[in-house]
Amino acid sequence: MDAEEHRPDHPDYDPSTVFIPKSEWQKMTPGMKRFWLSKSKNFDSVLLYRWARWFVVYYQDAAICGKYMDLIVPPRQTMHIVGFPEDMLQTNIKVLTQRGYKVAVCE
Repeated sequence: MDAEEHRPDHPDYDPSTVFIPKSEWQKMTPGMKRFWLSKSKNFDSVLLYRWARWFVVYYQDAAICGKYMDLIVPPRQTMHIVGFPEDMLQTNIKVLTQRGYKVAVCE
C-alpha cells in the first residue's frame, strides 16, 4: 500500500510512497524511524543514507547497490546493509542513475 493506504489497483495509488503501520513504527529504533520516514516518502528511489563519513544503504536498496557497485552484502536474518565512503557518492549516484534508478540522498 502507498502512504495513503491505496493498493496498487487503486487509481490514486502512488508507488513512490509506502504505508508503514503504527505497530511497526513502535518497534523501530530512533535511527530506523529516521530512515523509514525518508524511505516511506521515496520508496521508488534508492536511498543513500549518510552515517558520519559514509553512506549506508539498507534492505532492497542494499541488494541493488551490491549488484551494481561491486559491494558485498553480508547475509543477515533481518535486513541487508552495505556502505561506502562519502568520496564515492558522485560515482555511485552515476552508476545507479545510468541503470535507470532514482536516487535520494539523505543527509
